[in-house]
Amino acid sequence: MHFSKIGQLYHKEFRQIQARKLSASVATSTLPNVELFGVRDGNNIILTYAKGGHITTELLAKGHFQRDDLLLAVKLAQSEGFSMRGTFIDVGANIGTQTIYALQTGLFTRAICFEPEPRNYRLLRANLILNGLEQNASTFQMAVSDATGKVEFEISIENIGDHRVSLT
Repeated sequence: MHFSKIGQLYHKEFRQIQARKLSASVATSTLPNVELFGVRDGNNIILTYAKGGHITTELLAKGHFQRDDLLLAVKLAQSEGFSMRGTFIDVGANIGTQTIYALQTGLFTRAICFEPEPRNYRLLRANLILNGLEQNASTFQMAVSDATGKVEFEISIENIGDHRVSLT
């Protein structure tokens, strides 16, 4: 492909992403009572919070959240000889985007998802149901660690993907 053609395609995609970002910004500021957005990503429907921070912005701008990163990681693992015919484990599953993408590749037969934050957990379950994947995923509303003990759960008000667990 000629370089100028690649540049044209890049700029077209860039303009589309910028237009979606503007639409997301306008929508969240002019529709203050809207709590959720449904974003169509191919055949997927992803529910996200209207004021969800980075995840929502990227879903609205690109139509997906880090899907290409997951697919690249899978390709790298395959190139190193790892089999992808097993279970996808999603620790900190949030609203389920990565689980949905992983299951829909056809490379994983099951998923186990851990998400401690109650609102995100509800959206995780809803997103699995909306995309017909609830039978392929086991979900747990809990944090996961390599050690036993009590932890403090910090909730980010501005960003649904920035909740954290810290040792007390």
